[in-house]
Amino acid sequence: SFDRIGAVPSSRGGGGVGRLRDLILSSSSSSSSWGYHFSHHDGKGSRSVALLAAALVVTVLVCFGMFGAIGGGNAEARHVVVFDAGSTGNRVHVFEFEPTGDGPRLVQEVFHAAKPGLKERADDPRAAAALLDPLVATALATVPARARKR
Repeated sequence: SFDRIGAVPSSRGGGGVGRLRDLILSSSSSSSSWGYHFSHHDGKGSRSVALLAAALVVTVLVCFGMFGAIGGGNAEARHVVVFDAGSTGNRVHVFEFEPTGDGPRLVQEVFHAAKPGLKERADDPRAAAALLDPLVATALATVPARARKR
């Protein structure tokens, strides 16, 4: 099935998406002093929102490493993946650049947006993590395996 305005089939839980979701869930289910202090508010569900924010940070860091957006490499095209997980919707931008003598040149940009946002699943971290699966699937489908860091 297609999960957006584009042409990238959605993926529900297979391959890299499932591993990434497991990482997010293991990160969001652990309680750390940072998570406690950050989320110690009077509002209902604020702890879940704080855990989701922490999971988002982990997701971005993992994806930057997975897609080779930081550091090393050669003169081949480079890919940058930007996740924007918000309260009303979630988005991913995948940029492909190629090096030139005048600096990098944008070759391609792929955009994928999905609703609902994380706010709708604030009380269920597993469901919130699942909202990001189609975005990760888009990134995996766009960035060639050879261009990802191992």
